[in-house]
Amino acid sequence: MIFRNPTGGLFYFIRAYRYKKKLWKSYLDQVAKKIQNDFQESKKIILVGPSAGFSFSKKWIKQFEEVICVDIDPFACLLFKMRFESEKIKWVRKNLFFDSKGKEIGRGFFDFLEKHPNHAVLFCNFLGQMKLLISDSEAESLKLKKFFMNLPSQMTKRTWASFHDKLSGELKPNEKVQYKTTQLLGEQACAKIFYQKSANGELISHQVDLPLDFLFTHVTYFSWEISPGVYHLIEYVHSRS
Repeated sequence: MIFRNPTGGLFYFIRAYRYKKKLWKSYLDQVAKKIQNDFQESKKIILVGPSAGFSFSKKWIKQFEEVICVDIDPFACLLFKMRFESEKIKWVRKNLFFDSKGKEIGRGFFDFLEKHPNHAVLFCNFLGQMKLLISDSEAESLKLKKFFMNLPSQMTKRTWASFHDKLSGELKPNEKVQYKTTQLLGEQACAKIFYQKSANGELISHQVDLPLDFLFTHVTYFSWEISPGVYHLIEYVHSRS
């Protein structure tokens, strides 16, 4: 659906324009700082799920010789082009992660990467939304888990990063957020470190099951209040080629 879909749509953009200058400012500033530092040496980049590019500055986009945006949302394409006028930006609106034939999740994307060996990759709050794009069946969940477990090995020869939802709910992460490490934290560890023990409420898992033993260049956790009283714990990972 155009006006509302599980990961975006028109209602998402309305909310973004409503909150980006105040409620989202800290989150957007932290993402912008991370990607500014981590892609300084990259000349070409693939942005997966960039939406309207709220996390990017015009200066950051201009540093690349080529930018390929992978996003099927028509509103994302329109608004991104309005914000960043550049002939260097190309759009791929084909669904590279899921198809109707029931193949393994992400096969189309991995094939796409083989055709662009010199491009860095940034997953733009996309990985944490993938569970919303599959059915609740055990078979589909296993396919998604396999995709996440295989992802780092598919990206070893390029610089890549992802910022994505780890946990979310009405519980507010405590002030320890800004935790930095080189290995991922499991969900139970995240709950123990970032939330008050006495807090009552439900935390929703976004099931981003990247391998916990993979050594990233760095991993950072921070908070995003996406709407009043609703908080997402963001996991940012970076790996250099």
